[in-house]
This record gives sequence, C-alpha cells and structure tokens, in this order.
Amino acid sequence: MKALLCRGTLLTLILVPKVFASACPIATLNVYLTAGFTCLINDEPVANFTFSPSGYLPVSASQINVTPTFTGSSYTLTFASSGFNLTTSGESVGYQINFTWDDPVVVRAEDGLDSDPPTSPGVASVTTNLCAGGLFGVTCSAPTNTLFVMNNGLTSIPVADTSFPPSAVVDTQSLLTLSTLAGGTSEITSFSETVFTPEPGALALATSGFFGLLLVALARPRARLHPTL
Repeated sequence: MKALLCRGTLLTLILVPKVFASACPIATLNVYLTAGFTCLINDEPVANFTFSPSGYLPVSASQINVTPTFTGSSYTLTFASSGFNLTTSGESVGYQINFTWDDPVVVRAEDGLDSDPPTSPGVASVTTNLCAGGLFGVTCSAPTNTLFVMNNGLTSIPVADTSFPPSAVVDTQSLLTLSTLAGGTSEITSFSETVFTPEPGALALATSGFFGLLLVALARPRARLHPTL
C-alpha cells in the first residue's frame, strides 16, 4: 500500500501543474509589481517583478505598458512607454526591471529593442543579465549570460541572443539606459525579452524517455514483492 501511495504522489507531482496562476494580462507594470504576483504566458510562469527608476525625470511603473505574447515555443514580455525619452542635453535616466521565468526546459533568451533613432551623441541601450539555473543573490552570485542591445543614431544593435543548457529557472535583471550629450536625444519605444523552449518534437521525445525510465523504476519494487519460486 505504501508503494502505491508513493507512486500516486510521484505521478501527481509530475502531471499536476506546478503553479496555479491566471494568464498574464496586458496591463501596466504596476499591476505586475503586486506582492506575490505570478502569471502564465501559455504555460510559462513569470514572477518576482521589481522596478527601480533613477536619473532625470524617470517614468513611473504606471506609465509602462506590459504585453505578453506566446508563439510556438517562444514566450515574450514587451515593455513600452511614450516616456522612455530624453531631449535635455547632458542628462541620463535608467530603469531596472527584474523578473523570473520558471519552466523546466528554457534553453535560449533574446532581447529586442525598438527605438526611434537617437540623435548622436544620444544613446539608448538595454543590458540584461541572466542567471540561467538559479536566482540572483541566492544560488547565482554573477550573471551566467548577458544580452546587450543599443542605438546611438550611428550604430544599432536591435536584437541580442544567447543560449544555455535546459534550465528550470532563469532570473533576469534588465537595465534600460538613456543618455544625452550636447544636442543629442535618446528614445526607447519598447524593449522585449523572450525565452525559448525546445520544439514540441524534441520535448515529446524527452518526455517519453523520462516516463519510460519512471515506469522501469516503478516496476522494480513489484518484482521484489513477487519473487520467482
């Protein structure tokens, strides 16, 4: 009986979703900053949102729109605001947006920058530090991967991409930076962060192999209970 209970518990842990949450809404960032907030993009949980503005005339969380998107194996959060801009010379502003992706098989991350070309010498950039497989300040003391996108009116890096081993959790720290010098302007229309899971075929193959090993493991105790005479 104990063996059956253990098997039932194990299967329940595998088959029942690990997070009970509603779909991520199209909403302003302050909604996502609610204490304990967790939501799903398709079946991908995101949580632990924080926001820290600094510098000249920073935009508030209620002025930043958040849009979740799911396409195939990609999960995206886009942050947009009409207030991500500087026209005053010699000023700078920064926004740090942190949150955590939580999935058993995240394998790649991508940053995207949509920006009206800044007037040189203005600069708009986003640097995202990733902790693939852990949490900053808990199990990850330094970034495992870094993404960088930028536009200074002369050079543009609109997309950055990085891959890593399958990870159960990916903690992110994104710093949006706008700065100007004499005569320059700087603007970010939107910034997006996307993570990718394996293609469905690869995931199905991995899952079938896992369940095959599970069935073998569950069958072994039964063989010991009914030894061959």
